[in-house]
Amino acid sequence: MPGPCPALARWNDGAKANITNSVTTLERLYRKFGYLVFSTEGDGLAHLDIERSHPPVDMAAIQEAKAHIATSSPASTRAATPPTVNSIPG
Repeated sequence: MPGPCPALARWNDGAKANITNSVTTLERLYRKFGYLVFSTEGDGLAHLDIERSHPPVDMAAIQEAKAHIATSSPASTRAATPPTVNSIPG
């Protein structure tokens, strides 16, 4: 692998890391798809690299959280039920 790009010398460490990561991603996607893919959107390549862009969803944790919310707060039950004329105070 070639050494660091001399043009990176003018950038701070955070910018260098972002530039290097972006170019590495472009190279990896080129090798994977055979095309140079470019997007001006911040997340424009996310759908091509979903494994790296979004961690797997822990469905068990989501179900556990929903169960906890449903059983821990009477307000959550009231919020889910729209008010009726008879339930409005006054």
